[in-house]
Amino acid sequence: MSIAGLRADPIMDWETAGQTPGDSLQVDVVHGAYDLVKLDGSVCRVDSRITLVDDFFPQLQFPSRCVGDWILPNAGLYRRRVFEALGGYLTSIEEDRELRNRVLAAGYVHWFVNEPLMTKYEMPDSLTVAEETNYRAEQRRRDREEVWRRCRLYAAGLRGSEVAEREAVPVDLADLVIEEVIRPEAFQGAPSIPATEATRTHLAGVGMLAEAPLAAE
Repeated sequence: MSIAGLRADPIMDWETAGQTPGDSLQVDVVHGAYDLVKLDGSVCRVDSRITLVDDFFPQLQFPSRCVGDWILPNAGLYRRRVFEALGGYLTSIEEDRELRNRVLAAGYVHWFVNEPLMTKYEMPDSLTVAEETNYRAEQRRRDREEVWRRCRLYAAGLRGSEVAEREAVPVDLADLVIEEVIRPEAFQGAPSIPATEATRTHLAGVGMLAEAPLAAE
């Protein structure tokens, strides 16, 4: 995720991203294009990076080639320091969308890979297809309201480090069932990532929480 020579070009306004024009930049998040295989067998190439800001600028999202024509936040690569500052996912079926917006508002640098590196298959029980959780479902509508509430805060000026201070989401894995851990050292979480106390106790009990803070990648 290192790109040589990447700088904050002075022709852009970098203040809201917490950067100074001319600064050397390091990529924090990588997203990419993919092929979406719909339930009916049709294939949609999803490669419009503008969909990453659809909750901020819905008026820019046309034309859309199919339902689901947006970049997948949950198929990206994130540096650990992103989670150390912002925490994890909301308990929501729009959790990836909300995290994407939080990361954007906090000013982290994104890189986009134009070549499709994955294929997503819709299935009858996919969250986006199942009656209880599809795009028109009541549960998803309620979850979107929280996504948009946070977006309005960002639009009103909540940006940069203030996002971490006010809107970080502690990781909550207290109910995670772990059958067996063969190499706990390979899965140890960092104490520096915001998490509930119940989560820390649970992970420490199975040897999956490092005793000392780990250096950010």
